Order: sequence, then structure tokens, then C-alpha cells
Amino acid sequence: MLELACGTGEITQLVHNLGHEVTALDFFEAMLVVAKAKHADKTRLRFLHADAGQTMEPDGSYDAILCRCLVWTLTDPAEAFDDWFRILRPGGRLLIYDGDWAKPCPSGRWAAQILETWEKLLPDPNHDAAMGDLHGHIMKS
Repeated sequence: MLELACGTGEITQLVHNLGHEVTALDFFEAMLVVAKAKHADKTRLRFLHADAGQTMEPDGSYDAILCRCLVWTLTDPAEAFDDWFRILRPGGRLLIYDGDWAKPCPSGRWAAQILETWEKLLPDPNHDAAMGDLHGHIMKS
């Protein structure tokens, strides 16, 4: 299984614990450093520093691809989807779960305010301010 945009490896852990062999890919080296440290003792797990839109993985490499909170950030979604279907084996599955973070509904704005307050009270030691700036840039695009 390939996990695209694995970040710090939270979903990686869940999928791995279910018994899957996982390749966890992310574009940001800082995220991979944290993910690798979290999972240093695990087998059946490979980390890959690459662009999720152009994975450079061989054709038909994966039975499944998992994509969380990534599609909305893609500059060329059609190119990325072409690449993902290229690296899926025949009969493979692509699971995407995402949201429209650029236009949240009222409950989404409420949830964002709660999370913002939570972060002020209990800051995440792994938070990367540059990542927040990058996401802000993507949101304006």
C-alpha cells in the first residue's frame, strides 16, 4: 500500500498496525524525519521523499493507494490522478478522503476556531510554521 502525503505518520501507523506493508510518501523532508523517528522500530514500512503528484514509482507497484487531505492542494490534479492510476495494479483501489478546506461550511469554520484555540492552549511541538505559511499560500491560489 502507498500512503500519499503521509505527514508525520499518524495514518501510516494505523494502516501498518492492520498488517499492511506500507510505503509512506511525503514531499516535505521535515515531516518524514518525524515519521521515521516515530516508526524506527517497524518492519514492512518504507518512507519515500517524493512529490505525490509525480511519484516516480514503477507501473503497477501498488494494490492500494491512500490519500488523505491532499487533493485540494494539487496544482494539477489530472496529472496526479494519471500517475496514481499508472502505479496501481489492475484491480487496485484508490481511497481518497479530503475536504474543501478553501470553502468550509459553518460547522467547519466552528471546528477550525476550536482547533485554533486548542493549539494556543496546547501547542504541538512538531508544528512547523513554514508549513502553515505554505498552506496559507495554497489557500489563496
